[in-house]
Amino acid sequence: MARSQGASLVKHTISHVRGELLRRPLACVSIVFLVVLFLACMFAPQVAPHDPQFQDLLNVNKPPSMSHLLGTDNLGRDVLSRLLFGGRVTLLLATEAVIVFILVGIPVGVLSGYFGGRADRIIMWLCDLVLALPGLIILLVVAAVFPSRTALMVSLGFMASPSLVRVARAATLSARARLYVRAAEVMGLSRARVIGRHVLPVVAAPIFVQVTVFIAAAVVIEAAMGFLNLDVKPPAPSWGSMIADGAQVINENGWLIIPSGVAIVVTGIALGLVGDAVREISASRSTGDEDAAGPAVDSATVDTVRPLLEFSQGGDLLGPLDDSALLSVRDLSVTLTRNGRQTRLVDHVSFDIRPGQCLGIVGESGCGKTIMALAVLGLLPSDVAVAHGSITYGGTDLRAASPRQRRALRGREIAFISQEPMRALDPGTTVGGQLKEVVRRTQGVSRKAASEEAARLLAQVQLPNPEQVLRRYPHELRAEWPSEFVSRWRLPGGRGCSLPTSRQLPST
Repeated sequence: MARSQGASLVKHTISHVRGELLRRPLACVSIVFLVVLFLACMFAPQVAPHDPQFQDLLNVNKPPSMSHLLGTDNLGRDVLSRLLFGGRVTLLLATEAVIVFILVGIPVGVLSGYFGGRADRIIMWLCDLVLALPGLIILLVVAAVFPSRTALMVSLGFMASPSLVRVARAATLSARARLYVRAAEVMGLSRARVIGRHVLPVVAAPIFVQVTVFIAAAVVIEAAMGFLNLDVKPPAPSWGSMIADGAQVINENGWLIIPSGVAIVVTGIALGLVGDAVREISASRSTGDEDAAGPAVDSATVDTVRPLLEFSQGGDLLGPLDDSALLSVRDLSVTLTRNGRQTRLVDHVSFDIRPGQCLGIVGESGCGKTIMALAVLGLLPSDVAVAHGSITYGGTDLRAASPRQRRALRGREIAFISQEPMRALDPGTTVGGQLKEVVRRTQGVSRKAASEEAARLLAQVQLPNPEQVLRRYPHELRAEWPSEFVSRWRLPGGRGCSLPTSRQLPST
């Protein structure tokens, strides 16, 4: 069933993209052109009408004809054949630069945006440093020191990668703040799983747009290197060397620079149109799907944050820890550090939740209820920290627990249900796929057993036709269903402690 749902998701995505592309004829034409150009260049030995290096001195500078569709150059060589073979060289060299661009830019940008902190600041400083260097001069130095064409294109990809790092980082920061990404963390999924399943699909569109822009730039730069005879050695063709050859005889035959020049320009335009289409399709899919930024407090309102509960110095209304309590919080204080200034968000909070007990904590919006719940889970933002106090669950001091120990509790023993459950669901994955992912992680069962358990959990909350509900996407659920689904999704074992906010009722 999991495979059928995955196939359904792929079909749904392909159908959506195909429908959007059909509404954009320029993008369709651009894709067809790029595919035909790529195939023609890659299979140039099979489709080229002549040997690109064969010289026919009796037919020099001939205009286009049936025997030579794009004419001949000053040595009688067929221009179309040289264009195809030259495109093969240009596109392959540009591909080398693009591969380095992607391999450096995407991992560094995504990891920088996801983890943040000191590593993020160092990475951004290095990106600023690389962007400040004179790229063209460095490429010329590399070409002079290392005669290898690969070294030149690898250098180009590395020098340009900071631009992709910035785009990937910005997109990851936006995705990281989405509630369903944070929900996946609350469930205890590994960071690699969260990034691969929930972050990368969101950041793929802006990254793809940036990659198309760089491909066009790489083609132009490679052509410039060819114009300077820094790529292939004559008489081997490339688009840049063809322009250089045409420039030498421009007074006798101005036509020679047009085929390769048009190929470069049209390729760049086509790549730009495809990138714009992807950006527009991505924007159309995300319209109305923006999520709240999460619990991070805006700097403009930091000074007006009112603590949830206040106790006198050293005061503790509840006394010592209750051994019968499932969750005990004592004298908990949480502070925000920003611009070297600390602001108290939660001040001296203490409470107990016993097995089978419901506890309601009442406060106006923004008073710190969610911050307190995230402190219990160990999921506070990087600039927010627990100043003092203790958090004990089942006799375990959570503040002293390792990140791995806390992650083992999330989704198995402790869960967090947000104010708007719909935003905790990944809109690009079926509800069954999300629920079964949690069941498999928490219970270690097979795919088939996870499917059966997911249906049983939905039946427990009295959702009609659980099998059909599992195949639906979040936007296809009825308005009253998300809260019921999320309650099973966050704590599929049905035991432990859930920490709902707003309209949800706390339970154990």
